[in-house]
Amino acid sequence: MLLSHLYQHHCGQVFQSLLDAKIIGSAYALIFWIQNIGLWLFPLLIGKVLDKTNVGVTDPTQLNYTAPLIMLAGLGVIALVIGLTLKVVDKKRNLGLEEPNIKA
Repeated sequence: MLLSHLYQHHCGQVFQSLLDAKIIGSAYALIFWIQNIGLWLFPLLIGKVLDKTNVGVTDPTQLNYTAPLIMLAGLGVIALVIGLTLKVVDKKRNLGLEEPNIKA
């Protein structure tokens, strides 16, 4: 719950500095729509990976979770690369993503 609150606060800061006030609601809707797809899709993906890597295992305590953890770590690395790429693009194009939206 704390993570979602911080995420919403961060998105609010970014959206207010980049988007017109008329479309902020649509931007929030899009972000939370994508987030809900992820919340639906990731348990399915982990289940599929577990089924493929633990063929014949019926006892849930004997499942090997190495492959799903590698999948999640790989997705974390991809997110890190995207974040660093965004930071480089921001620096080159002066988009102002790192600047405060309220200037004194």
